Amino acid sequence: MFQDNILGHSGEVLAILDFEDMCFNILAIDLVVAFIGCCWIDEKPVEELWFSLLSGYESVRPLSPEERAALPELYRYASLSVAAWRYRKFILDEEDSEHAGRYLLMMKGLEESVEFLTEIRK
Repeated sequence: MFQDNILGHSGEVLAILDFEDMCFNILAIDLVVAFIGCCWIDEKPVEELWFSLLSGYESVRPLSPEERAALPELYRYASLSVAAWRYRKFILDEEDSEHAGRYLLMMKGLEESVEFLTEIRK
């Protein structure tokens, strides 16, 4: 889920669109994709946004200890998956796309520390 797939106003979500690649097996992947798409400001991860997202997620479906431990690896997997999707879409499928470099944002994001993904906060 990325911000451009969320419709709403005044802090209220009215609809979520575009579930073409949602996960059906390792559900925590969707959580880290939402982190990638919604919890960064100025190309930097924002811990407090992550913990808000995680809190909302776990109010419906708590993560298992194994899922929580795997979050950094799932983050890397999701970043590379999004980078590959963007490369295919904006370089291979669309010649001269204005978004041709968007896959590089995902690659750059892999250089940022996201150690807080496994922290537990109440």
